[in-house]
Formats: sequence, C-alpha cells, structure tokens
Amino acid sequence: MQRTDTDAIWGVLAAGQALSVEATADLLRDLERWRDLAAYLASCQAATAEGLPKSASKSSRARMASICKAAAAGLDGDLSHIKHRTEVEWARKRCLDASSDQTS
Repeated sequence: MQRTDTDAIWGVLAAGQALSVEATADLLRDLERWRDLAAYLASCQAATAEGLPKSASKSSRARMASICKAAAAGLDGDLSHIKHRTEVEWARKRCLDASSDQTS
C-alpha cells in the first residue's frame, strides 16, 4: 500500500492552494490506517504486559506499564509521553530485524 506523500501536501498548503478532493480522501484513508495500526500495536503491547510471568522483574513490569500508559494517552491524542521521536523507516527496519532474530 502506498503511503501519502505528506511533504507534497505541506507544499501545496504552504503555497496557499487547496487540496484536491482526491488528495484529501487519500490523506483521510492514510490517517485511518495509521489509527488502526496504532490501536493494534497498543493492544499487542497491553497483551504482552498482561502476559508477563510472575517472575518478571519490577523494572520490566514498570517499563511495560509506562509503554501502555503512553500508548493509551497517544490514542487519546496526547503525545507528551513520547520522549524520543522515531522515524517510520527506522522503526520498520528494527521490527523486521527483531522478527528475523526470533525465527533464526
């Protein structure tokens, strides 16, 4: 699936032009996909936290709780819990690397 070119959209808006109906619809579809992805990943994180073994360290439990709190706040639109912004491509590569580490 092709991602929306937000740089192009910002360029159109910076030039004082209106977005086309097609560009607006593409942007809204992309927003819906990102919201769905965020909700799915937040739910996965919560499931991981819920499934921690009793033997998990206090620091592991605290980290999971902190991530879940940040995810819940983010789903409400509050990104203040995010201390370090992450680029999409870097996160994508990190996930691919982590998934291949688990299957090797």
